[in-house]
Amino acid sequence: MTSPTWTQLRLTTVAEQAEVCAQLLLDCGCGGAQIDDTALVLDESEDATLEMKTSAVVTGYLPPEQSPHETRVCLQEALRRGSIAAQLEAVPLAAQNWSEAWRDNFPPLRIGPFLIVPPWTQAPSGEVTKTNAAEDAAGHADGHADGHSDAVLIRIDPGLAFGTGQHPTTRLCLELIGEHLGASSHHDALHRATPSNRTAASSSATSSVPPRAAAPKMLDVGCGSGVLSIAAAKLGARVWASDLDRFCTEATRDNARANGVAPHIVQARGVGWTAARFDVVVANLMSVLLIALAPELARATRSGGTLIVSGISAPRADEVEAALCQAGFTTQEKREADGEQRGDFVERWTAFVMKKETEYRKQQTGA
Repeated sequence: MTSPTWTQLRLTTVAEQAEVCAQLLLDCGCGGAQIDDTALVLDESEDATLEMKTSAVVTGYLPPEQSPHETRVCLQEALRRGSIAAQLEAVPLAAQNWSEAWRDNFPPLRIGPFLIVPPWTQAPSGEVTKTNAAEDAAGHADGHADGHSDAVLIRIDPGLAFGTGQHPTTRLCLELIGEHLGASSHHDALHRATPSNRTAASSSATSSVPPRAAAPKMLDVGCGSGVLSIAAAKLGARVWASDLDRFCTEATRDNARANGVAPHIVQARGVGWTAARFDVVVANLMSVLLIALAPELARATRSGGTLIVSGISAPRADEVEAALCQAGFTTQEKREADGEQRGDFVERWTAFVMKKETEYRKQQTGA
C-alpha cells in the first residue's frame, strides 16, 4: 500500500508581498506557512547579522487529502486577482517517518577515547567499549582487550541543549579532556581495582603500592547537554557542572543518569556561585563570555591547575588568550579545528589548554 504523499508549495515573490502569499497558502489548504526573507550574514569571527533579502520564498505543506492540482488552480487564481507577481512550484515529498528521520543526523562518533552514541543506536560492532575507567582497570589492566583500543561509551540524547559531539568546539574539548584526565584517572582506577590494593590498607607501610591520589575535581562551566561532564566523570573525575539555562541542567541530569554518573549540577550564571577551587576547569563558551569570565575562571582554578577553553573562533583567539593570561594563566597548548563552510570561508575554531600560575610564579613575575 502506497503511503500518502504531502506536497510542498513554494511561492517566490518580492519581500513586500511575502505576508500576503503566506496567507494565500493558508487559505488554499496548507496547514502552515514559512517565510524566508532574511539572510544570516556571518564573518570569520562569531559575529552575525540578519539582512533582509530583496526576494522571499514562502513555503507551505499541503496534506495528502488535499488535491495538489486544485490547490495550484486556487493559488494561481488568487495571485491573478491580487495582481501579485510570484513563481509557484509544487514538489511531492517522499513519504517517511519524519518523527524518526531526524535521528539519521546523529551517528555514533569516536572522539579521542570516547565513543558517543545516541540512546536509540547500538555501539558499532568491533568497538570494545567500557563504561568507565574503573571498569576498564578491573577487567583489562592494560587498558586494552582482544587487541582493540577500548572506547569509553557515552550515551547522549540530542535535545534542546548544546553538546552532541558533532560541533568542532565540543570535539576539541573532548579530545583535551581525554588527554589530560585519561592518564591520571586510569591510574587511579587501576589502583582501586587491582587485588594488591585491597590488601594494602591492612598491610604495613612496606607495601609497594603507591598511595592513591585523590580523583581530580573538575568544573564544567556552561555544561549544555552534559557531555563534557559525563566524559570527565567516566574517567574518574569528581565533577561539578553549571549552566544558567534550566533546559541544560535538566538535560545534563538526564544524560548523566543514563550514563550511570552523578555530577553535582547547579543552575547558575558564571562561576560566582562557588568558592571552591578545581584541579581542572572546562568552559566551552563564546569568546565574549570567556573574556568576561576570565577573572572568575582564574579564581575557580587552583594554583597549578588546568583550564581548558573552547568555543573560540580563530580570529578572536588572540583576544581570548590575552584576557586569560592577564587573569593569571599561561598557555600550554593551542589547538584548532575546521568547522562548516560559511559562504566563501571555512569556520576555524580554537581551543586552549592553560595552566594557572602558582603564587610563587606570580610573585616572581610581579603579577
